[in-house]
Amino acid sequence: MIGLMVADTLRDPKHKSLYIKIARDEDGEKMLYIAKSIAENTRVKNKGAYFMRMWQIAKNKTVPPKNTKKTKQLRSPVKTLSKKMELITTKSKNSKILKQRTSDFNFKAHSAKEIKEVVAAMRKIMKEQGGVGLSANQVGLDWRMFIASDNNKFYVIFNPRITKCSKENSILEEGCLSVPNTTLQLSRPKVITLEAEDKKGKKIKFRAFGILARIFQHETDHLDGKLITDYFA
Repeated sequence: MIGLMVADTLRDPKHKSLYIKIARDEDGEKMLYIAKSIAENTRVKNKGAYFMRMWQIAKNKTVPPKNTKKTKQLRSPVKTLSKKMELITTKSKNSKILKQRTSDFNFKAHSAKEIKEVVAAMRKIMKEQGGVGLSANQVGLDWRMFIASDNNKFYVIFNPRITKCSKENSILEEGCLSVPNTTLQLSRPKVITLEAEDKKGKKIKFRAFGILARIFQHETDHLDGKLITDYFA
């Protein structure tokens, strides 16, 4: 059976039953061709997971996943997601996502092209709304990731963690794209250290001051499910 041949080609016996099931309803010969191409690519480590992602994108349909965070992220082609992206506010029907902590981003589940498309779509929305930062859950994605702009520099931050904060705080007026027509005086540390990963999964570290430190704190709050209004709840 072609499903078995695909599993053998990818050396992925644990997903054998899934390959067999797909081959019954789809173009088995095409499946095998893709599997052989992937098997010959020495740069791909997890060939089974890579095949599932490529097949899903090629067919533009959901592949029955295992019940894990990793496969959950593989369910929808990012091209479809980026086309449907729009700013979510507290008045939106799906505003619940703004109050939930996002899942850690898994770089093995997404290609560089997918990440690039999402970043471009988010940057467009941020510019259109006149913002300086935008988190993934503000556009409906359960990704621990945000973008930011300050002093003509653009930042793409994955899996951020604020590891140090200065004892000295500053109080500034702060608004939020997801909380329309609201500005609040918020006290935040003047200087922070933020550890994260860049869009290639490489570890990065920033010691941010002033406005950039405030933007990083604001967006990290978003990824933790916290809005500026929660400081006064």
